[in-house]
This record gives sequence, structure tokens and C-alpha cells, in this order.
Amino acid sequence: QGPQFSFSQEDLLTCILPSLTEIGTVVFIFTLDDNLTEAQVLVEQVKEKTAHIQALAHSTVGQTLPTPLRKL
Repeated sequence: QGPQFSFSQEDLLTCILPSLTEIGTVVFIFTLDDNLTEAQVLVEQVKEKTAHIQALAHSTVGQTLPTPLRKL
């Protein structure tokens, strides 16, 4: 789509997720300062469509990814 391509969380839920298939791949990029409960809900919704999920998380010293998210 080019360097100006972007989409919102709402776009993910309304446009992308409904058309996602089992061969699709979703990459989550977030920081541990983000709303992790919201991230977990999104991951669970994506897992209903595909098992191809990757996550990149940025943390600062002393932060760790909560166990429930690690298991996802």
C-alpha cells in the first residue's frame, strides 16, 4: 500500500477481521504501556480466524509481558 498506509483499530475490527482467513497473518506491535486487556481481546478475536499471529512488544526496564498474553 505504500509508506502512507495505515489503519485504525476500528478498521481492523470492521474491515480486516471479517475478511481474514486461516492463511492470513496478523502482526501486533505494541508497548507494555498500552492497554494490555484490549490487546488480549484483539488477539483472541484474531485467533478465531487464523493461528498465524506474531507480536512485537516494547518494554522498559522492569516491565514484563503478563502470562495470559504470553500464552496467547
